[in-house]
Parts: sequence; structure tokens; C-alpha cells
Amino acid sequence: MELLDYLPEEKFDVVFSMAALYYIVPMELISKKIHQWVKPGGLFIAGTDCRTENTRCHQWPHMLSVNMDIRSIKEWESLFSQAFRLTNVSQIEIPNPDQDSPTLFTWGFVQ
Repeated sequence: MELLDYLPEEKFDVVFSMAALYYIVPMELISKKIHQWVKPGGLFIAGTDCRTENTRCHQWPHMLSVNMDIRSIKEWESLFSQAFRLTNVSQIEIPNPDQDSPTLFTWGFVQ
């Protein structure tokens, strides 16, 4: 089953994604689906290392031979606020000992 075709029998209280969503280009393709998976008032959390501020990730699409949706920290916030229809969006960067750049976590509540 393709991720874009997935529809759970029941909605979730929390959906968490780590280092995955930026492989769906453009990200807006999955945003409406994820919105359908989460209960109103439910929490959506995404962790990403792939963003414009992390110059190391700019070479990943070529190295991995894949498309990647690379956005800035502000663009990630805007995407989650608008396309995913989240409220109270917050972000934090958490140091990652395996990388030069911290991991960005963005979260908010589904309307």
C-alpha cells in the first residue's frame, strides 16, 4: 500500500514522523492525508535534519539519488501551520551527537 493511499480505520491522537516526510516531494501531497489521520485536537510531531540551514543535507539528494523537499526552518513552520492545519505550532532544535547540525522538531495540534 502506498502511503498516500493509507486511511486508518480510526483517527490517531498523535502522529510522529522522524526524518521521513521530506522524501515526499512536494510535501503538500501528504499534508491533507496526515490531517485526515489525526483526531481534531490531536498532536502532529515531525523531526527533520533536512533543511536549508543544514548545508550538509544539500548534497543528500544527489548522494542518495532521491528527491528531497528541503525547506528553511521558517518554511517548515509555515508548512505545518497552513498545509497541515496546525495550531500552536512550536519548534526546537535538539543537538544530534552524530551530526554537525541539530535535529529540528516541529509540532502542533490539528484543527
